[in-house]
Amino acid sequence: MPMPELVANLSTIEEVAPVDDFIRLRLISGLTPRPKEAVVKGLPRSLYGVHIYLSGESEGMYIIK
Repeated sequence: MPMPELVANLSTIEEVAPVDDFIRLRLISGLTPRPKEAVVKGLPRSLYGVHIYLSGESEGMYIIK
C-alpha cells in the first residue's frame, strides 16, 4: 500500500513531458540519448503523453508515438 505522504505529492499531467525532462528521464532510465533538436521536433508529433510529477519534479513519463 502506498505511503500517504507519497501519494499526496504525486500528480499526473496528460501531456508529453517538457523537452528537458524527456531528455533527463531517458538518460537516468538507461535509454539511448536523443539530440535535443530531435526531441524538440518529435515530441509535438506524439499521439498521447502523460508524465508524473513527485513533489514538483517530473519523475516518469509515457508517450505513444
